[in-house]
Amino acid sequence: MKFNEGKALLLFTGILTGILLSAFIVNTTSKPAVILTYQQYQKYNREANELKAEIKGLYKDENDFENKLTNYYKSNQKNKSVTDTLKKELNEIKLFAGKSKVEGSGIMIVIDDRHDYVNNEEIMNYITHNSDLLRVVNELKNAGAEAISINEKRINDRTAITCEGPVIMVNGEYIVPPFEILAIGDPEALQYALSLPESYVSQIKDRGLYVKIVKKDKITINELTQKFTVRYIKKME
Repeated sequence: MKFNEGKALLLFTGILTGILLSAFIVNTTSKPAVILTYQQYQKYNREANELKAEIKGLYKDENDFENKLTNYYKSNQKNKSVTDTLKKELNEIKLFAGKSKVEGSGIMIVIDDRHDYVNNEEIMNYITHNSDLLRVVNELKNAGAEAISINEKRINDRTAITCEGPVIMVNGEYIVPPFEILAIGDPEALQYALSLPESYVSQIKDRGLYVKIVKKDKITINELTQKFTVRYIKKME
């Protein structure tokens, strides 16, 4: 049989075309093409833009929230600092106003009447008066005492030490001898001030009253129990 080159080429071309056509059919059946209309394109494009805007808004909300948290933290720290300062000042006021129980180094002074007097006419010189306690308290304050008590009665700037017949009253409460005065401050300075020849403590010693001064490493003074009412003074604006 004579080989026809043209027919062979035509046959080969037909086979190749069939193979390509089969592959195209397989691809188009497994992944069908989607053709959008103009209206559908506009709809999907609008939805995509809205979604982008929503995501952008969420990012902005997140940033705003983080800024608020940062500002709140800074404000909270500032308020805490102010609160701590106010608490510190209030505690200091309470300390010096006698509203808090305190402790520290200082001295103890014991003053008692003289009991071996002979002349009854001079008995007033041998007993302790409220004025004696007042002047000793003033000497302690001048020497730097930061807290003072007499027979466990706290002394502050409004304390009244009065004479009620044979007894003495401190803040409206009776006290009797011997009088134990506690003072918190520099023990050396307090003892030195009361031991000077011109001090009032030296004067009551000369009258024959019993006086004992002891330095203490630790003294505890209770808070003021009496409440004072402010009725007339007002804060100036």
